[in-house]
Amino acid sequence: MRAFDLNLLRVFDAVMTCGTVTQAAEQLHMTAPAISQALSRLQEHIHESLFVRHGRGIAPTATALALHEQVQGALQELERGIELNSQFNPASSPRHFRIASHADIDARLVGPLQQIISEQAPHITIEWVNDKIMDDDRHHALRMRAVDLALTSVPFETRGFVDELLLKDEMVVVCRKAHPRIGKKIGYEQFFDEPHTIWSTRRHNTWLLNSLTDQNLPPRRVAYECDSMSTLLLLTSMNDWLCVTSRWHYHHFGQALNLRQFELPWPTRPFPVYLSWHSGRTQEPALQWLRSALTQAARNAMQTIEASHG
Repeated sequence: MRAFDLNLLRVFDAVMTCGTVTQAAEQLHMTAPAISQALSRLQEHIHESLFVRHGRGIAPTATALALHEQVQGALQELERGIELNSQFNPASSPRHFRIASHADIDARLVGPLQQIISEQAPHITIEWVNDKIMDDDRHHALRMRAVDLALTSVPFETRGFVDELLLKDEMVVVCRKAHPRIGKKIGYEQFFDEPHTIWSTRRHNTWLLNSLTDQNLPPRRVAYECDSMSTLLLLTSMNDWLCVTSRWHYHHFGQALNLRQFELPWPTRPFPVYLSWHSGRTQEPALQWLRSALTQAARNAMQTIEASHG
């Protein structure tokens, strides 16, 4: 019997998971023709057709679906065994990690995490991936190991993933100090009468502010909307607008932009950030170290805010 090339199963798993030859090629850093050739070799070995033409792409046959159900679990177990038996020393490791996140979350964590890395793991590098905003994209990226961890304001709460609360940050409302209509505090009616800059990133399919309270809030007057909090704060400092932001952002930008902060005129829960990963990688030494470093970075990031507010 001919020796079987296990790499063919790795290629097959990538095509089944990605759905296209092109995406599988990108994931495995191979060319599309090389992927197609590997699939042909696998089909010759099992004497069965694995894919059929479907529109401009391909679709798996019943044989492919049955085979993948067996192959995927076996490959994950093999990768897990290799990771668990590998030695990880942060002081000498040249490991490159990828973290799916959002720029406004990164603003809190990149600096403190880099400080930890410079002290404990000077050869490790981090790539912050901000183009995977939708949950499905992050799920897929974690499954495919395209990213190692994900930071999000909403836990996945999906089988096969682990969520851990990383930090919580109180929300405040700010305006420029020269705002002609704002006095010593902002009342409920005035809050909704004034125009607002609004963070466009949704949470639980609604505005961030609405997701953090049980009250049914009236609609706000939207003067400007984007997904960059620093841009919103800059524009608020230049106009007679209000902006709901985190206490962390006010602490770092408020004085430089000549802003004033106020408590929100109704009870509001803090803004949470969750650290999420694929459950199959929980015991990997390298990711255990990275999760611990991120936890410490989050603690360091929030300590200054808590001290100044307390």
